[in-house]
Amino acid sequence: GTVLSLLPGVATAAPRQDVERGGPVAAVRRALATLRANLTTESHAFRHAARVGITTAAAMLLMKLVPLPHGPWAVLAAAVSLQPSHAATWSRTVQRVAGTVAGAVLVALLVVVAPHPAALIALIAATIFAAVALLPLSYFYFAFFVTPAFVLFAELMERRQDLASARAIDTLIGGALAIVGASIFWRRADDQLLLQELAVAVERARVFFGFAFARLASEDDASDAALAEARRQVGLANNTAEATLQQLLGAGADPRHETLAVVLTYNRRIVATTIN
Repeated sequence: GTVLSLLPGVATAAPRQDVERGGPVAAVRRALATLRANLTTESHAFRHAARVGITTAAAMLLMKLVPLPHGPWAVLAAAVSLQPSHAATWSRTVQRVAGTVAGAVLVALLVVVAPHPAALIALIAATIFAAVALLPLSYFYFAFFVTPAFVLFAELMERRQDLASARAIDTLIGGALAIVGASIFWRRADDQLLLQELAVAVERARVFFGFAFARLASEDDASDAALAEARRQVGLANNTAEATLQQLLGAGADPRHETLAVVLTYNRRIVATTIN
């Protein structure tokens, strides 16, 4: 059932065990409904997926045209460097490239200091541990320590000692493709666009509350499916507005943006706390 947590004391029926509530079939249907809701250029998730797909495809095409020693590394760098926001893409790319280049230098030193395969295997384990442990602190540390793990493992398998430079070059190529993809396929944001998207989000929240109150009144047109769809539409609009807001914040601080961020936050929280 539906519970308006903002209206304490409202009694409702126990949760219905139908297709909207439980079971694997219901979970699949909700997942498909979420996918359908995002199959539009209005969806921030759809646009980000399209950017990643196009940029990764371009990296794979380049890998076929240019004989790189480890072309998949360039494809991987392009895919993981692209982030949902333009500013985050720049930050992730710089950290990945810098960390990889520094890690490649570390690989060259490790091969000289500990050339024995057993020692290299121990170093692979140690660098993987360090990469995972330090990831919450900075992606630079992760890239720095994961590079020796990948390169040393590849060198052991291929019986080579010259892949550190290949890793650095491939990462530079992938990072450059990520920046190009983010610059070409990014929708330009401005204050007017943000205001329009916030207006859509607030309007969809109004529609959602209409369904929620109708559900409390047990009206026929306020089914669980209709309520769930209305909530998905609010989430889609909120995500779109938030993506534009983050892009504007990344371009520079503005007191107006902070105010609009409060509006967006409350619009999201009120809807999130309405249904339990």
